[in-house]
Amino acid sequence: MNIQGYSQAPSLFLGYVKTSAPEANGSKETNERRETIQLSSEARERFAPQAAKQQQDAIERLMERKQELLEAKSTFRERALESGQSLDDIQYELEHFDEQIESVNESIIAIQQAEMEKREREKEEEMQERTQRATDDDVLPYTQLLQQFEHTRSIERVKSLVKREATYAKQAVERDGARGGPIDDPLAKVGATDGQKERLADLTKRVERLTTASDRSIGLAYKGLVALQQRQVDEVASTDETERVEEDE
Repeated sequence: MNIQGYSQAPSLFLGYVKTSAPEANGSKETNERRETIQLSSEARERFAPQAAKQQQDAIERLMERKQELLEAKSTFRERALESGQSLDDIQYELEHFDEQIESVNESIIAIQQAEMEKREREKEEEMQERTQRATDDDVLPYTQLLQQFEHTRSIERVKSLVKREATYAKQAVERDGARGGPIDDPLAKVGATDGQKERLADLTKRVERLTTASDRSIGLAYKGLVALQQRQVDEVASTDETERVEEDE
């Protein structure tokens, strides 16, 4: 069974479409942005159950594959020992089983992380859309600022998971690169290392994207917080000025 196809989560249709003519009381750019976001949300709601089922089915197939590999490894080891071989004699074969099992585990994690990242992107888009609607005199409410900070923490949690996987992938590349391929199959280990290098490159890019998203999210939150604090300062100053004028009168 080829498990490579499950290394990425199923793609989702976001529902971006062209918009109709702008409203009379709004700019074309504003109306296009509003309608695009609205239609994208409708598309997500429509296809979310189907996408979730596809992801769950993929994970279940991977779990079945993992169980098959575990049982095959156990059976192979028992028969080898019964035939008089030692664990050292079958070390390479056992390591090959372990590599396949680890590959399945990585595929499961990749699907789960892709789903987490998708949810975080949707949250970020919603927060950005709310921020874009705010005018110069309308700062983000305090509760929404808290949500923005919590959103940033969620991104950082996903980022930590991906960074950990990137560390494991880097160690695997370095280990297999130093060990080299087996004599009876010199291309097998080279192919595996190439795949691990591709995975490491993909994980590194994902860490970079999450770092950018986190920086942007915290920037939005701090910008709103500064604006809110300035508004409070202005209100206090205005109140003090009003009281001073009333006292002078």
